[in-house]
Amino acid sequence: MKRVMEMAAKRELTPLKMEHGLLFVLGVCLIAFGQEVYAGASPVGQVVILIIFLGLLVGIAPLPMPVFKSLFWQTYFAGLLSGVLDSFIVLEQCKRLRTVEKGQTREEVMHQQDNQETEGVRAKLLALFMIAALVGGLVIWFGEVYAAGTYLNDGRTGILSALYIVPPVLVFLAVLGFHATRLPIEVVPNKAAKASMRDVIEFIAGVAALLMTHNPLLCLGGLLVYSVLTRQDEHLLDAWKHHTEVNVMLVLLVALIAGSWIVANVISPLGLDKGEYLPIIPAGVQAVLWGPLYTDPTVHFWMRITTLATGALILPISSLVGVMLFKSLRQWWMYMKYSIPYAILFYLLMRGWIWLTLESPVGHALEQWAHSGGHH
Repeated sequence: MKRVMEMAAKRELTPLKMEHGLLFVLGVCLIAFGQEVYAGASPVGQVVILIIFLGLLVGIAPLPMPVFKSLFWQTYFAGLLSGVLDSFIVLEQCKRLRTVEKGQTREEVMHQQDNQETEGVRAKLLALFMIAALVGGLVIWFGEVYAAGTYLNDGRTGILSALYIVPPVLVFLAVLGFHATRLPIEVVPNKAAKASMRDVIEFIAGVAALLMTHNPLLCLGGLLVYSVLTRQDEHLLDAWKHHTEVNVMLVLLVALIAGSWIVANVISPLGLDKGEYLPIIPAGVQAVLWGPLYTDPTVHFWMRITTLATGALILPISSLVGVMLFKSLRQWWMYMKYSIPYAILFYLLMRGWIWLTLESPVGHALEQWAHSGGHH
């Protein structure tokens, strides 16, 4: 027994508590009834479940963002990574990246324990990372919280459901990457951040399960059971309490409880819920709230995604995640000097892509899996 206790202490295992047992029971219940419960949930409720699962997955397997020698590939990777993780999680990783610019010592920065401030050239680079994450996440239906509700409303929850938007997104990320290479700054390894092979395997398994099942509630059940069996339950509870996207959750709860009223009494009377341009305004105010409520049947799905994403780029508060990095009005203004021109570029790029390809053989080929993960 003494030997067992020593091993437990060495692995930082905590005594099994009632809450750990309840986690296990909850996980079993979610696995048993998750399919039915998730299918009966509203799009807003489904997005809330998705956020909880992704947040806890990263809590169990906290991977630091890889560091690339090229700022082009660093920016590109931030965008593509957002496809399997919400931009909230990607920007959390970006906060921990270490950057060196003129006047800074490389070795000191690499071993720095505290995260660097959003200022100077670093702020410009983080703005490009954020824009890349907000757009790059669109390539998979659950990649962006603000767009997940729109994807769900259209029944697009297959692995290839967003294939149509991949080409313009890749072009857009390339433009951001080339812009990043012109900044006088370098990204260096963070010596204070470490990742184990176990974390990598757990993370890949969690994302693969979500891609295969299209059901984050079922995956959440599996994660809860796994965390108890591997005695990572205390770590998971800590992630649940302290690392959930609280601001996003609160906004989604507002949409869940008062969404219909907001659309009927605020957005619709102003005419902001119809057409190809005006819906950018509510998206610019709050894309996370507007995403699951945006259901104009007269506008094609990809045009709705375009207006929603364009609005999400404009302000740090539009997607909620930007306030993690850009907090003061001075930082907001710096971000908007990048976000507004790039929002316009993205809108024009998507309009051109839709005009050229939507009714073409290329568009039909990319859209053939549009509803492979659900019913339309």
